Amino acid sequence: MAVLALAACADNERKGSPLEPADPRLNASLLQASEAAKQSDKPNVVENHFVKSALRCSECHEGAYEGWRKSAHARASASPSYKAMRAHAGGAQSAGCDRCHSPFAGRIPARNLALREGVNCDGCHMVARVAPTDDGHISLTHELADNVKYSTLEEAKDHYFHRVRYSDAHGESELCGGCHQYRRTLPNGETLPVYTEYQEWEAGPWGEIGLPCQTCHMQEYTGEAAVGEGERSSLKDHAFLEEGGELRSTVLEAGLRAERDGQSVHLRGTLTNKGAGHYIPTGMPARRIILRAYTVSEQGKAGPEASIAFGRVLVDAQGNEAPFYRAVRVDRDTRLAPKQQRNIDLRVKPVEGAKHLQVEVAWVSFSAPVAKAIGLTEVKTEQLYQQRLPIGDGKRSH
Repeated sequence: MAVLALAACADNERKGSPLEPADPRLNASLLQASEAAKQSDKPNVVENHFVKSALRCSECHEGAYEGWRKSAHARASASPSYKAMRAHAGGAQSAGCDRCHSPFAGRIPARNLALREGVNCDGCHMVARVAPTDDGHISLTHELADNVKYSTLEEAKDHYFHRVRYSDAHGESELCGGCHQYRRTLPNGETLPVYTEYQEWEAGPWGEIGLPCQTCHMQEYTGEAAVGEGERSSLKDHAFLEEGGELRSTVLEAGLRAERDGQSVHLRGTLTNKGAGHYIPTGMPARRIILRAYTVSEQGKAGPEASIAFGRVLVDAQGNEAPFYRAVRVDRDTRLAPKQQRNIDLRVKPVEGAKHLQVEVAWVSFSAPVAKAIGLTEVKTEQLYQQRLPIGDGKRSH
């Protein structure tokens, strides 16, 4: 039996599948072949595999497909930021990217459409075994020649297109940890923590009570798991609530007030990670939460801005902030741990006639130094919180 064991998730399609998607709903980014899809077939390619394109899955599982195509999983091998980082990293340093971003690369024929779909349906639903490894990672094993799809649906029945099996692992955080936990081995043999979401969850309050990632990131809804099956009330959202910052906007709580203090306006209060089972921000070390404040006059004129950044900063041997594959140590970590409350103390120079203080909190996908280093011109920003506070009355905002 042909198997593929990875510290990640996977994807792909069988002989005879169309080379181009007929479905216009598929994001344009998915049509750009990943670096892996351009490779020639290798000796260890499994021709007789059962990995399918997400488009084939959508014929029966439209609800799950519609969620997935909005997710970061669907863009894992084609997003502008991923392609920029991979190009900047170069050959040797980008060799390990495929195991999470295109996990079947080099294992199935390069012509296969699923190689253009990042982490598609089979990337998770063909995981047959989940196990910790000696180096502190988590191994996900896909059995390529076994036509079985795994999920947490207990009553699912075998179908002519594929068989089904119930899997406890698909409702547990360890499945996510296959990719969302990664330590880079440095030339001196030490390891640098890069992706730490799983260990943050494991050491935090959600991990202590066994509340898995799927509870928040795959919230339940009512619908059909497969066409004609009938409605279920416990289906899982495969968009992972990522689009538009739906989930991020619910986890922070602010309690702030603005007071005039001599020649400045003083912003005081707290910012709390009230709802995330991991640090905020998490994932890519270059991500930031930015709190910015500026005064506004009665006529609407804005004054100078002051800001605070929350994040984990990795630096190179010269002490400069760098992408993780060029970094050698963690310089500082100012993120908010689960349930942590951080005091805010920020002074802002007021504009003439200032009446209000505008406060905004945003999630930023890349810090400016890392975006510049990799040549990324468009950095994604999502507004999480905003409030216009009157100056001087001590009003609190929630």
